[in-house]
Amino acid sequence: DIAGEMAVLGISPVRTATVTARETCFVQVLHTNQLMPVLNQFPTEKHNIRLKAAHRLESRYTVDSVRGLPFFRGCPRDFTDFIDQRTTRWVFFAEDVLIKEGA
Repeated sequence: DIAGEMAVLGISPVRTATVTARETCFVQVLHTNQLMPVLNQFPTEKHNIRLKAAHRLESRYTVDSVRGLPFFRGCPRDFTDFIDQRTTRWVFFAEDVLIKEGA
């Protein structure tokens, strides 16, 4: 299995789990400075890893509705429901551009 992926991807500043070996085991370690440059060379894998990270984050930090965001506070419920049904949740890695000016 994988441990520490949120930290190695730059999503979490600290490890979110402790892993203790119950018996002798073989472990492979991949550091952020090794992984991140390679992900740009493999866009399909970067996309798949991003989706897996999004699912893990969503289970911890999900916002049920945009109604809870100050920007949408006071909007009619049918409007916020419409927005909720059409939003896409996404994870951005450190150094990813979320929005590009002029694009």
